[in-house]
Amino acid sequence: MSCHGSQPTSQNPFGKTRQNAGSRSDYSRNPVSGFLYATLLMAAFSTQLGLALALGTVSFLAFWAINAIFPPRPVILVTNVDKCHELLSTTTLKKRAGPNQRLADAFGIENGFTTTNEEVHDEFRASVMIFLDRSDNDESRAKLLELVSISVEDTLGDYTQKNELILLVDVIRIAVFRSVMAIFFLEISPVSDEDIIFITAKMNSLWYDSKSPWMIFVAKHFPGHSSIIRDKEELHQKLKDVFPSLKKSGPLNPRENPLNILLPAFMGLFRVVLHCFIEVRFRSFQTTRTQYKQLFQKFLQEPNSRWYTEENGVSVQQIIAETLRLYPPTRRIYTQQKQGLSAVNVEQLHRIGTLWGENPSTFDPWRWKRECLDVVNTVEYIPFGGKVGKPAEISRCPSRIRGGPKLIAVIVGALLGVIGENWSLLPAEKEEDDISAEGPLRVDGNAYETLLLCRSGSS
Repeated sequence: MSCHGSQPTSQNPFGKTRQNAGSRSDYSRNPVSGFLYATLLMAAFSTQLGLALALGTVSFLAFWAINAIFPPRPVILVTNVDKCHELLSTTTLKKRAGPNQRLADAFGIENGFTTTNEEVHDEFRASVMIFLDRSDNDESRAKLLELVSISVEDTLGDYTQKNELILLVDVIRIAVFRSVMAIFFLEISPVSDEDIIFITAKMNSLWYDSKSPWMIFVAKHFPGHSSIIRDKEELHQKLKDVFPSLKKSGPLNPRENPLNILLPAFMGLFRVVLHCFIEVRFRSFQTTRTQYKQLFQKFLQEPNSRWYTEENGVSVQQIIAETLRLYPPTRRIYTQQKQGLSAVNVEQLHRIGTLWGENPSTFDPWRWKRECLDVVNTVEYIPFGGKVGKPAEISRCPSRIRGGPKLIAVIVGALLGVIGENWSLLPAEKEEDDISAEGPLRVDGNAYETLLLCRSGSS
């Protein structure tokens, strides 16, 4: 396949087609009837447009009035390491549930991140830990490696056969989604690539739309005019098609919503895997890239024993640690305090200070050995949340000590094994997606969604 394949096309996920479009042509036979029909259409359109504008104006004025009377306090961003750990170690369900209510509204979920119910939180956390413990071994990792490798090979093969290009983010979404399903939803039949891309794209857009107070306000008070509500309904319908146990009619029960696990697991992994893969595969020099690939190949043969093994001063553990330092799964951890909303600025904490050595905004796995940094004991390094004290469990991701970093390494290693030197990236359509720009990669919601993979040689 050459680098001139056709562009990816958007498809209607539900296969809907416009019906009865030709019936209006009957009115063209009678000019008077046609004129009356057109007049009625214009009147109906004008009425609907007027109502939509009126509702939009009312909702905006209401939002503006509420914010004018009760102006929101600015979020206090915390980067002092002692203060960060104090906030994390004193977090309660109530302090965390408030800031996360946007996720409950946007996705219709109730899980350990959004609830104030201790029983719901404990059950959620316990079930997650059971699944993670079952997959935290080399046998499970070998099966996952095979699954991801075959899946990505098939996806790329399909596009190659059709002489089409494929978005890099779609390849990463498919790899990460199948990994999450294999760990938490093994009983579910394989999901098609098209459904995965639809589900994950909706999850991503809803995740970032929910950060807008205005959009959440419209969703809660004017649901009929909310893009969040429309996207949520479409996402829920697709989930009902994928998960047979869900009732086909009626709204999803928030506690039974598969997004309770699927959402944090996928969103936590996706951006980390995407950024790690771009840094290792496409941003590194040829000699460094070869060394990275050899490290991952050896690691995948014996993940437990090869995790810490260094070659030329770097290990797979340090590559993943550097990724999590520069691109943490959660950039900020919010907690409601008496004085207002505070946020542990994880991303900033990982990028400031002399601790990290020179050029802390540069991807450099060798810094961990050079600066004598320890993944466990470096208190400034908190990609999985709270570290200090038992109360910090509420703000600590259970995957930290249950194979989370190794899971990232397995997925990235699988991608490196399939997307070899005969694959390249086409120049970015958007200037901000240019990965050759200096500094860290972008981390916003639509980052690198225009990057296209191109197979430059024969298989």
